[in-house]
Amino acid sequence: MTKSNTHILDSFFVTPMDRKTQLLRSMFTVCVIMHEAGHALVAIEHDLPINHLNLPRFDAFTGPNLPGETNRETLPGVGLVAADYPPEKMVEYYLGGLLGELSMYDDADVRGPNRNLHIGTSGLAGDLAGAIKCIRDNSILHLAPVAAALEQALRGSRYGGDSQAFLDAVVRIELPGADIFRRRRDDHRRIARDLYDKWAAVGFDRYFRGFYEMPAAPNHPRRWWPLRFQSPWS
Repeated sequence: MTKSNTHILDSFFVTPMDRKTQLLRSMFTVCVIMHEAGHALVAIEHDLPINHLNLPRFDAFTGPNLPGETNRETLPGVGLVAADYPPEKMVEYYLGGLLGELSMYDDADVRGPNRNLHIGTSGLAGDLAGAIKCIRDNSILHLAPVAAALEQALRGSRYGGDSQAFLDAVVRIELPGADIFRRRRDDHRRIARDLYDKWAAVGFDRYFRGFYEMPAAPNHPRRWWPLRFQSPWS
């Protein structure tokens, strides 16, 4: 196959206006969408009730907050109803964002010797710290090597600053929850498409969806879950 000599920017420059804007936005929004869809998929898999899903206005990523706008409103996220959940499920939930981003690629790409991957490592530190804390606070001994590997990946990559160093460390281990994405990759991508379409429909302004409005009942999560929450992706 003959390699094209056309510069990638030359192809972009001759693209129509609407397509240019779509491509510019998609370079960042795809990572955000795949990440949050990953958390949502794990929550659905484990029957963890989702309280809300937030996709902030696109300009919030690169500019200051608007008057009256809180930091929470400008950060993407999937929030669960406050309750005590099985620790191992929560570890997988924390790692769902990373797994969601890796799920953009085939396993052979992720594990192969010539990895050329892109993930949004700057937004992963909090998730991975949550997974590490959950493993150690609950003494999940068989996941102790995972916690150590995640911690090494964070430190070795300057907490995500060096994405290739981060990936080199992470792909050496089998992440808890990876099997969910192998079994349900189509479901994950369906959720991602749905979220992207909803965000695009509001012009990449803030898209917020609350799923559960009543106070949590920590000791009886299953009693109200089937009645009050229905995932649009189940």
